Amino acid sequence: SSINYVFVFYRAMIIFAKKHFSNKHARTFSFLINLAIYFRAGLAILNRFLKKSALPVFDFAAVLLTLYGMTYLWGKETNPFPKEVLRIDLPIYAFLWCVNVYLAGGYDKPIKIFNLLKGIVTGTALILILYALLPKDLQFSRLFILLGTLGVAGYYVISRVLLHLTLKGKFDLGGIRKKTFAIIGTPEEH
Repeated sequence: SSINYVFVFYRAMIIFAKKHFSNKHARTFSFLINLAIYFRAGLAILNRFLKKSALPVFDFAAVLLTLYGMTYLWGKETNPFPKEVLRIDLPIYAFLWCVNVYLAGGYDKPIKIFNLLKGIVTGTALILILYALLPKDLQFSRLFILLGTLGVAGYYVISRVLLHLTLKGKFDLGGIRKKTFAIIGTPEEH
């Protein structure tokens, strides 16, 4: 429920207590109600935060796992990645992609694949700019960043399609739904 609703509801209880209880009991009751108001408001804020942050946190973990999986496959074919890249660079890459998807509206409802891809492309551009500024001994592979872009885009698109198919009410793709309506009237009102 909304935080405003919680405040309005409990404030009404305080007015009721002041009206129907003696002054001494009304103060005690008002104190307890105020305590309940702030406790409930805190729970409402925490609940909203957890609901809003669950998908981005999951996405960050999935993007990071995707990148680690790609480094594992990459290491089989060519030289393995340096430990600094695995420990520092890949989490930064995943963070930048997720933040840019968020800023591009990738978490807005209804889900728009274009916004997801716009965020990924912007994140890739930012990663490549930062990569170019690194010293040569810390630069590993631009090709990996570009392949990572494809992997991250694949993850986002597939995950959103799966969310759409499994949780249709919460994760609609595209946004325009068919609306059902009926016109009721008499023949004279035609």
